[in-house]
Amino acid sequence: MEKKRVNVYFSEDDEIELYATIEALAKEEKRSVNQQIKVMLAEAANARRERSQQNKEII
Repeated sequence: MEKKRVNVYFSEDDEIELYATIEALAKEEKRSVNQQIKVMLAEAANARRERSQQNKEII
């Protein structure tokens, strides 16, 4: 699989707060900010998949 690259910019006030939170978590978990973002994206994607599956089971 070929590598993909995404640039994420944090410029609005609420985005800067989000970046500070990510940076603090990365430091706490001894990861780079890039690694922390990947972990958080994976967790969010899994949570969405699970919610989607639960919604399909209800219907």
